[in-house]
Amino acid sequence: MDLSSAIATYFSGEKNGGLILVLVGVCGAGIAAVLSPSRYELRAFSTTLGILALLLCALGLGLYLKTDAQVSALHSSLASGGLVAEVSRMARVQQTFVIIEYVWLVLIAGSALTAVTCKHHAILGQIALAFLLCLATLLSFDIIAERRGAQYYAALRATAAR
Repeated sequence: MDLSSAIATYFSGEKNGGLILVLVGVCGAGIAAVLSPSRYELRAFSTTLGILALLLCALGLGLYLKTDAQVSALHSSLASGGLVAEVSRMARVQQTFVIIEYVWLVLIAGSALTAVTCKHHAILGQIALAFLLCLATLLSFDIIAERRGAQYYAALRATAAR
């Protein structure tokens, strides 16, 4: 894949991922709103889910809104010889994805364990369950983003090797 195509693929995936996170957040907020008034015993779950869903919306919206400016700055940087800096940046991004994925896994395991062991606790188990759903979503998105980033990083390295 040539560098231009890799840039387009990677960053359009970032924008699409941002939009999907917004959609997931809106759905989560909708579920929280439906569960909150009618099911008092799920109040801690629905409140936590609603808050986390709004955070997912904000994360997705931020990702979507920053991407075009980031691509524009990247094209300017590459035109002025910034290929080495972008290769270095993407190496750090790919390493960060791996670290974050393991953090998500630890938090997912902790949330799942808490949700199961505290399922009869009116607040703690419900909060853990809401975190479990949102953390699993973030892990899914980061795994996909890392795979997309690997292709972009490979194209950068291939271009730099020429």
